Amino acid sequence: MPKHSVFNRAHNLPRDRLTPPRALLAPHKAIASGGRRAALTLTDQGFASLTNFSVGVAVARDAGASGLGGFYFAFTGWALLAALHRSLITDPMAIEGDATDHTRLTNIRRGLAAEFILGISASA
Repeated sequence: MPKHSVFNRAHNLPRDRLTPPRALLAPHKAIASGGRRAALTLTDQGFASLTNFSVGVAVARDAGASGLGGFYFAFTGWALLAALHRSLITDPMAIEGDATDHTRLTNIRRGLAAEFILGISASA
């Protein structure tokens, strides 16, 4: 294997905030940590789906077909608003926070302003 192959360079990466030292020092622990995070994410999403289904069943039993339709109409509006919030505010703030460190306060102010604008427009 050549001295400057991809495999040799992977262990000599600089330790900055983009490459966590844990992954460089003990790759097997980083993989285990990733597996644990995946299991927690799967459990979280399963619990969220189960509770959403349970609420739908409870509304259907209590309010009937027309009440269930009204509930899902409102639930769809909330889901669209949550997706809009995530795509316009949360994800860009997370990406900007990772990309630049010296403009953190400006980015937080912009994100807070966007939160207020989205909240006011959603309540109108």
